[in-house]
Amino acid sequence: TLSNVYMIDYDLAINELTKKYDFIYRRYCDDMIVVCSQTDAAELKKNLYDKIKKLDLEIQPEKEEMVNFLLSEDGQIRGYENANKLKFKNLQYLGFEFNGQNTYIRSSSLSRFHRRMKAGVRQTVKRAYGRKSKGQKFLKKRLYERFTHLGRQNFLSYAYRASKIMYNSETIKKQVSNHFEQLTKTIDKKTDKHLKKLEKKGKSKAILINVREDVLCQ
Repeated sequence: TLSNVYMIDYDLAINELTKKYDFIYRRYCDDMIVVCSQTDAAELKKNLYDKIKKLDLEIQPEKEEMVNFLLSEDGQIRGYENANKLKFKNLQYLGFEFNGQNTYIRSSSLSRFHRRMKAGVRQTVKRAYGRKSKGQKFLKKRLYERFTHLGRQNFLSYAYRASKIMYNSETIKKQVSNHFEQLTKTIDKKTDKHLKKLEKKGKSKAILINVREDVLCQ
């Protein structure tokens, strides 16, 4: 909220430039994006830098990205690193990527989700079969709520909402389509690994059989 109040004058100044140049300007907190023609890009960039200095702020050049959307050889609009069309490049903004045809969730966001999922399963397995556990109840319900479409407020519900907002994006749906299978495999893998550790520590076979049966029943 404070950043929006502080940036009001900057937003107004940039929007004033739309009267001179034909472009789109959007800002979310400290993330800004400008969509313009190649001929106006250099001049607009200079304006963005000059006007931000008046607020005693700086735009970090190392975080700046420019994507050129041009017609490919097959007649489709695609994002390129530069005008020579030698290398594809996706536009990244607010956790999403756009290649000129399709929208995706950023790969780093997906990787972060999978890391959290594996860590969550590992911790849950330890709680379920640890020394302080109250039994062999495997806490799958909580895992499903956190890491599958069955939960109301998690990464997956966010991804499916985003796919609907972005013109029912099939690419986003495809990115998360096998999440349930991945979670199930992770649970099986982490559980099996933990049970093997129990065996090495000299736990009785009877206890291990009960634990394995409990996992299957869950």
